[in-house]
Amino acid sequence: MKRIPEDQRNRMAQLLIEGKKPREVVKIMISEG
Repeated sequence: MKRIPEDQRNRMAQLLIEGKKPREVVKIMISEG
């Protein structure tokens, strides 16, 4: 498993805080690269 950059982790946290489901967050992260 490759290390996730800090800004991407923050982005994921922000999406989760906004109420997104983890699966949706993963899809968003993949689509954003």
